[in-house]
Amino acid sequence: MPWMEALAAQAIAKITFFDHQQISNTSWAFSKLLFAHRPLCHALACAAMPNMSSLNAQDLANTAWAFSRCGVAHWPLRQSIAAESLPRLTEFIPQNLTNMAWSCAGLCIADTTILEAIAAEALRKLSEFVAQNLSLTAWSLATLAVVHSTLCDAIAAKARNIMSDFSTQGLNNTVWAFATLGLLDAPLMSAISARVIALIQQYKAQEHANTLWALAKLAFMDLPLLEALSSPALPKISDFDT
Repeated sequence: MPWMEALAAQAIAKITFFDHQQISNTSWAFSKLLFAHRPLCHALACAAMPNMSSLNAQDLANTAWAFSRCGVAHWPLRQSIAAESLPRLTEFIPQNLTNMAWSCAGLCIADTTILEAIAAEALRKLSEFVAQNLSLTAWSLATLAVVHSTLCDAIAAKARNIMSDFSTQGLNNTVWAFATLGLLDAPLMSAISARVIALIQQYKAQEHANTLWALAKLAFMDLPLLEALSSPALPKISDFDT
């Protein structure tokens, strides 16, 4: 995209005039477009690090999320964000905590110090978590193979109470996460089963496959769910990967 290249070049040329908000917003915008312009990412990181204390919780989380989404592991920047975030996690709302966890998972960085701190803060604020926060936090832990039993139990309990808010993607992320971690929470699986059956017409081939895999991995036998998954899957069998 020539116009994006031109925009990135202009941003690099004027980066010294960017304040912390403009640095954060520019990182977020390019990442949303999945435009990983490495020279710009490097310039944004170098501009952000000296001003890290000026970033608020949302800026810190969004910047970490943006670089992860672009697949750019700028280690000095990540270390600076982690160092600035750790003593300030009480300022983070659920979406900020979710984005921080996701940013670690997106780059496969199992930083136990920041993950443990995020988990502790998430437990304190779990009553404020919405379905997307729950599913993505679980997904992040599973992607990094981090079994935090206390947080996972709390996520399962909260998820059961708001199961009607879960989308197909949220259900898919959650069931995959618990299966990957080898955590069978029967009440959660029963709640997921009922919700999946209600949304089965919206399920894509990959979501069918992931849910069936999770059921097998956890040895969770739910005949109504299996029937619901198999019936719509048959006409879509050609869409499945071999």
